[in-house]
Amino acid sequence: MREITTDADVRAVLTDPARFSSAPMGALDRVLIGADPPEHAPVRRLVAAALRATAVPDDAIAAIADELLAPLLARGTGEAVAELARPPRRRRHRRAARGRPRGGR
Repeated sequence: MREITTDADVRAVLTDPARFSSAPMGALDRVLIGADPPEHAPVRRLVAAALRATAVPDDAIAAIADELLAPLLARGTGEAVAELARPPRRRRHRRAARGRPRGGR
């Protein structure tokens, strides 16, 4: 596999599903991550709407970040990727969603 390091490389990967298929990711998720256009478009639209910058208030994001980083900062050391790169617990999603304005905007 070649490294994707430039803007042009990223654009090529994201716009050429025939050469850079998401199908190998199907073991993780066959609907969004492991699907190529146009099959994933309807789900992607729903997810994109939920992730708009206005969907979750900045203070909710900051509170979640503070909570996630607190143990690492208290120890003064740690491996951020190993400790933080895992699916968040559901309660964090619910807490962030409570701050979302009516209608998800």
